[in-house]
Amino acid sequence: MKDVFRELGRRAEKFKQDVNAGAGETADYECMECEEQFAVKPDQCPNCGSEQIPSTETEGESA
Repeated sequence: MKDVFRELGRRAEKFKQDVNAGAGETADYECMECEEQFAVKPDQCPNCGSEQIPSTETEGESA
């Protein structure tokens, strides 16, 4: 039974890493303090509390 939970934990960690990698590819905003990335701009970073979250788009770039 221990091996079942170990395998489940391994798969959960792999999924988490895949999600985080994919999120960075589509992030439109990035916290200036902790570099956490977001698809939608939050009022403040849930990771560190910073309100410095500018768009990752460069000038002249349009979606």
